[in-house]
Amino acid sequence: MKKLIKNTLRTMLLLHCAMTFALTEDNYVSISLITSQTQVVAGQTITVGVVQDITPNWHVYWINPGDSGEATAIEWSGLDDLSASAIQWPIPHKIPFGPLTNYGYENQVILLQQLTLPDTLPDGPLALVADISLLVCEDICLPEFHQATLNLNSGQASHPELIEHARLTLPVQQDWAASYSTQGDQVVLEVAYDAALLPLEQMTDVELYFTERGVLNHSASATTMHDSRLWHISQPIGDIPAQEVPISDVVIVFQDPSGQRNGIKLTASHQVARTASQQTSFLYAIGLALLGGIILNVMPCVFPVLALKAMNLAHMHNQTARQAILHGWAYTAGILLSFLIIALLLMVLKSFGAQIGWGFQLQNPVFVMFLIYLLTLVGLNLAGFFEVNSGLTHVGADLANKTGLSGSFYTGVLATLVATPCTAPFMGVAIGYALVQPVYESIAVFLTLGFGLALPYLLLAMFPVTRSWMPRPGEWMIRFKEFLAFPMLATAAWLVWVLSIQADSFGVLAVLMGLVVVTLGIWFLKLNSFIRWTGWAFLLLAMWPFYAVYETQKADGVAVNWQPFSKTSYTAARQNDAALFVNMTAAWCITCQVNEQVALNTDDTKALFAKHNIQYLKGDWTDFDAEITQYLEKYQRNGVPIYVYYGPVDPLTGKRPEPQVLPQILTPAIIKQYVAK
Repeated sequence: MKKLIKNTLRTMLLLHCAMTFALTEDNYVSISLITSQTQVVAGQTITVGVVQDITPNWHVYWINPGDSGEATAIEWSGLDDLSASAIQWPIPHKIPFGPLTNYGYENQVILLQQLTLPDTLPDGPLALVADISLLVCEDICLPEFHQATLNLNSGQASHPELIEHARLTLPVQQDWAASYSTQGDQVVLEVAYDAALLPLEQMTDVELYFTERGVLNHSASATTMHDSRLWHISQPIGDIPAQEVPISDVVIVFQDPSGQRNGIKLTASHQVARTASQQTSFLYAIGLALLGGIILNVMPCVFPVLALKAMNLAHMHNQTARQAILHGWAYTAGILLSFLIIALLLMVLKSFGAQIGWGFQLQNPVFVMFLIYLLTLVGLNLAGFFEVNSGLTHVGADLANKTGLSGSFYTGVLATLVATPCTAPFMGVAIGYALVQPVYESIAVFLTLGFGLALPYLLLAMFPVTRSWMPRPGEWMIRFKEFLAFPMLATAAWLVWVLSIQADSFGVLAVLMGLVVVTLGIWFLKLNSFIRWTGWAFLLLAMWPFYAVYETQKADGVAVNWQPFSKTSYTAARQNDAALFVNMTAAWCITCQVNEQVALNTDDTKALFAKHNIQYLKGDWTDFDAEITQYLEKYQRNGVPIYVYYGPVDPLTGKRPEPQVLPQILTPAIIKQYVAK
């Protein structure tokens, strides 16, 4: 209801502005331009001040105008390649207007900008023109449009003292670490401040300003507390959930012991709040990582590799317990080392600003191509197409069939490589937590995840009683080994499909022809070939892809019930009162594709979404997409899939319910449970 009242008042103000502007041409703000120097040379940067003298009782607005209003905008012209920096905004004041509170200035304000002149200047005087649009308000609001000229190299006087005075009205920029979160009905800003520079016990009348509009309740007051390390500033939440604003500049205004009003400016990022029940979140994340790693073993992409090692255990049926244990730890070491390398790469790349997450290497077509070749070689080796332990094929033999400790180690590496397209339940939360923590915590979570992946095989290796459950070696093992080639080749085929989305058709053709050439090379090495009568049946079965392509072509004209995710489409959907379902997926995410077929891309779900008028956005993270990565980070996730349901806006309160994150393994019943409440 409060939001509805505010929106109504804003609309009335705009209508009032438009009507009043039609009745008067009077200006309530006069504009003049000043500069630190008027004699300039090419390539020089000068400081310019836009002086706004405001009629008493009227006001103009800060970069965030508060509940209503518009910030001043300045456009410069007069020279080609003239560059202007962002406006430097002085410390604002709160200006109440009924139930609304605006941020702005009264009487006089000087807005500073840096102008960089082009590398070449014409001879003689220069005239730089500023087109200024602003909104000035008292009981009514009026838009005003001004044009002012700054004359350079013409003998016009400079005003360095006024420029210096204007600088004193700016908040002091600090690089202190700062973050904000929502705790109950409060937005809480935490600042790692320098106590030597800012004795907080002597500060009074603290005010908090976000440059992003709507994060705070502008009419409310800030409350503060501090310890020797952190400064906590709280203010009631505004119209926009804080998690919708991943980063913002903030200005903290205070009165010092001399009575002077000062301010500091910081850049803060949104963080999920740590409540009292989350103080053990590190142990919680460790537990989720272990559980997620264990579940990862039964995901489709990992199971064939585990089956290989189970077969190796059967080979070791008559070997000593010590040999079995060594193989188990070699396999575990391969996994842990691989997870450590992935964790370090993730942290290093993110420290340089890269928007990446779990499975990031699958976003690189070159890496996908490498996996295609590797898994095809492993499959051919398992099928008995070659048994050559040298050169390139040695990789496939070691990974798939070697019985030494190095084979177990390499199988652990392979298990990690093929596991990265999968995000098992509980993994997303654990990885999302790890990537925003100190290095030692992040590495601990990733290693625990890897240990969970290795644990089932390690237990089989360490306890002889478990190996007694395995069937004894025999001819069946040869046939089973050959059968395991087909899950490997199926995975390679799926990766070709992933590559087809990332690369053009010629790139896919090149990879496929490369596989033919590699296979031909192996054939030349062994000079042996074979064919069986069942091959004719498989040749007939090979006609199936033609039918599948035909069916896909027919389906191309069928309308889909979703729209591509983007920042623009997401914002527009959130502004609509209807419910919203967001699906973040990727072609290389097996869990995502299974959920699509089983739960999302079904007639029942489409009918359910249509019945409840649900907007459906799908984000494709197959290739790098910073907007999708930022969305994932808002929900403390660093991998796909993630499914988020936003209920419809309540017509009585004007507010949307809190978003709900669905499980990572979906069924139609689960979707209906969330949507049809």
